[in-house]
Formats: sequence, C-alpha cells, structure tokens
Amino acid sequence: MEDLLSRRLEALSAHVEGIEAALSARGTEGAPDSMRRLARSLARAATEADLADVASRAEALRDAPDAELESTAQALIDFLRQARPAAPSDGHQLLVVEDSKTVAAALLAYLEDEARTLHLATSAEEAERILEEHPIDLVILDLILPDRDGRDLLLQLREDAATANLPVLVLSASTSTVARAECLAVGASDFLAKPADPQLLRASVARHLSDYQRDADARTDRTTGFLSRAGLTEVYRALQAPSGKVEGPLAVAILVVTPYDLVLRDRGREEGDRLMKAVAGRISESLPDGARLGRWSEAELVVLLPGTNPQDARDLLADGLSRLLGAGGPVEEYRSVEIVLSFAAGVTIADRGADLREAAFAAEQSLQVARPEGERLSFVAPPALTGPSKILLVEDDRVTATLIQHRLVREGFEVMDFLNGEDAYRWASTGAFDLAILDVKVPGMDGFEILERLRAIPRLEDVPIIMLTGLGSEDDVVRGLELGANDYMPKPFSPAELLARVRRLVAEYRTPRAEGLRPTRAGDPPGVRDR
Repeated sequence: MEDLLSRRLEALSAHVEGIEAALSARGTEGAPDSMRRLARSLARAATEADLADVASRAEALRDAPDAELESTAQALIDFLRQARPAAPSDGHQLLVVEDSKTVAAALLAYLEDEARTLHLATSAEEAERILEEHPIDLVILDLILPDRDGRDLLLQLREDAATANLPVLVLSASTSTVARAECLAVGASDFLAKPADPQLLRASVARHLSDYQRDADARTDRTTGFLSRAGLTEVYRALQAPSGKVEGPLAVAILVVTPYDLVLRDRGREEGDRLMKAVAGRISESLPDGARLGRWSEAELVVLLPGTNPQDARDLLADGLSRLLGAGGPVEEYRSVEIVLSFAAGVTIADRGADLREAAFAAEQSLQVARPEGERLSFVAPPALTGPSKILLVEDDRVTATLIQHRLVREGFEVMDFLNGEDAYRWASTGAFDLAILDVKVPGMDGFEILERLRAIPRLEDVPIIMLTGLGSEDDVVRGLELGANDYMPKPFSPAELLARVRRLVAEYRTPRAEGLRPTRAGDPPGVRDR
C-alpha cells in the first residue's frame, strides 16, 4: 500500500514543482493566476488518483483569497513533502550530457536533492555508453558537444526502439526560434535556455519523469496509439529490405497540422495531444490494408503506403482530410476559440537505399511552399526544379571538401568549390548559386566575413547558407545564426544529414521565389515566411 501511495504522490510531483516555482515568483505579475491554475489541475489529478486529502488542499489553494494565497500554498507543499515517502536511492536515473564543467556542476547541484542517481557524460560517445549500461529515465542534453552535434544524438535516440520515448530535455545558449523549433520537431521533450533556471529545470524534469513509462512499447506513440518515429523507422526498413516484397513504389506521405503551436500555447499540452490523436484516427480511416501511420513529430504524421503511386497516395490523404474538415470533425470545435486549423501534405516515392529521414525530407519539400488558408487543404506535389541546382562550397580541408562534393554531385547538384575565402567571394559577388556551404575557418576571408558580405548584396539576401563549424564552438554557431545563416553543421557530420538539409533549403529557395516567399531564417517567428 505504501508503494502504491508513493507512486501516486510521485506522479503529482510536477504540480508540486510548478507551485513552488510560482511561490518563488510571488509579487510578480501573473504568479497568483499561475498558482491557482496549477492548484486546479492538481485537484483534478489528485481526485483521479483517489487522493482526497490532496484534492481538498488543492481546492483550498485554488479558492484562497490573495492575502492567504502564499500561506495556503506553503501548507500544501509541506503536506505533500511529508506525505510522500522518501524516494529510494536507486530511484530514477538521469543522464546529463554536458561538456562544460561549470554548467555540469550546476545542473548536478540543482538535481542532487531529488534522491536520484545522476550520471554525467561530457561527450556523445560517453553518453551512448552510459545509455547502454544503465536504465536511464531522462536525458538533459547540450546541443554543442566536443565530438558530435547534440541534434544528431537526439535523432539517434528517437530512431532507436530502446530510447524512442525517453524524455530528452535540450539545454542551449541559443535562443533562436529555429533551433528551438528544430529540436522540438525531431523529438525533444522540452527546450530550456542556458543558464538553466533551477525551478524551471526541476519542474520540467518532474513533469516528464511522471509521464514516462519505461515499460511502454517503444514502437508506439503514447499519445495517438499509432506508431512512434522509431516504429515507423522499423517498419520502413522492413519494407525496404530485399525480403520486404513491396510490389511497385513505396509512397511516403507527410502531413502537418497548422498552427499546432497555437493550440499548445492557448489550450495546453493535453489539448494538443487530444487533437493529434483525433487527427491520426480520422486519417487512418481512409487508409488501405498494409498502410502504416505514425507520429513523426509533435505536429506531423507520416504515412507509409507500399505499392502506391503518388496520385493515389494524395487521393487517400485528401479523403482522410475531408473527414477532418467536415461537420462534426475534430477541427470544428476550434472555431469558437479563434484557432483556425489547416493542413498541408506532401508525398514522395522512397528511393531504394534511402533512409526514412531522407524520404520524409523529400516529402516535406512540398510543405515548404504549401500555404494553407483558413480551413482549406494545401496539398502540393514535390516541386519540379528546372536545371541542376548550383552549390557554392568554401572549404579548405580537401578531405571534407571532396566528401561533400562527391555526395552533392552524385545527387545531381553542380558544385563550385573554393578553398580560399577571397576567391569564393570574388566569384559569388557576380555569380549565381542556390545555396552556400561555408566553413568558418578558411584562409583569405573567414566564413563569417563571407556570410556578412553575401547578405549585404540584395540579390543574395535570401540565398540559403549553411555554416560548417568545429564541434564545441557554440559561440561560432550563435554568431553565424545572428549574421543570417539558415543552418549549421558541426564537424564531423553525417553526409546524409547534410544532403537532407541542402535538399530542403534549395527546394524552399528555388520554388517559392515567384510567390514572394523566402527560406526560413534564424530568428524568424514560427510560420512567418512572407517578405
């Protein structure tokens, strides 16, 4: 019985951390309202957990007058702390992946009173070893590591069935909306700015630990009940295998719900999860036997359609989307709260040998130019680009340059290769190209100066630019994004990942220019693309 009580109380720990955070911010605007909202949520959760004493105290906090709010909150916290049995020393295991000794020490200090086992990794390689050796329940991940990009490690965790649902909290010194959006899109559970606020960090850790079910089927998305990203990847690999026996093309479709971020902001996580479950359910009703649907990111679904051509795939998705937009569908209720949901979808045919990430990126190219209006469905085929795209490459390391050039040329790109910054800028100032890849450290003129000068030329203002940086050079990343870079890749990098990013940015740049759109730039608000 004590163990059951302990688990029930532990499940409420996120509410406790939230109330503590609001209490510490007393006197600031919004703190009383925040405290009452948390109390209301706690009362409901405690009632569902059959904890009447907790529910009654939470209701008292919710209804307390302003003069008694602080004392009532403190009494509730004290009651919960005393009621919850001490956590065992072998409770939750947390992994902090951070190469800065100062930051790591602070993070461990913030969490050391939680009676949890804490592990520290100073590199991606060490993190992988710890994950193999220990049953980790949550990861706190820095983006800039000495041996690898933290985003790549995050993707790896999401595509591995053993860690697909593992909570990962990203810590970053960059406040760029692009960095935040990308991390959340590929599966981060939360994105927190450095230096970490102790209360916010502890509240996020408590919330995600309480939601995490270590024995859940990693192939299944807990929210929708359909496949997770890892489950989709596993099914895709089986279909692509020689023994998969897929007759005809393998269509890969991606569907995005817009503006999903407004649902989260205005109605909360629970409402966002409910929406995605309803959307997935309606889409699945129109799919044939053998098709597989899953959640690719927070606001995106992927559908695998073996033996299906692009037109048939579009027709199937359009049928499912008409169910969403019709009377009585999940979209209807949002009209009353002034959130206008719309949908954009894209389809591609998976190349043999391409991994699912590449196929999904190809399908997503059409989403870069889709412009949903109201409740209309924007459904665009992958853009047909006329003529080869020209890439400007500035890299003095011949091994790296050869690797990049070989991969891009093989994929049909034309590459202008320079090892000196001045020569590259002299050509670029009059030449035409569709994307630039700039190494930060090149002779003659470094990558930052090239970037700044290119952005000063009106006709090159919106040409997508990817910066190549040394691992661990977080200052370089921030500086590059501030100067107008669209993305960055730390060395060493995955050629497949670089190719996927090049494809996406080139398609976004070449296709929408006639429509007055431009590629997403670091610092753009989500969804803002009009010039």
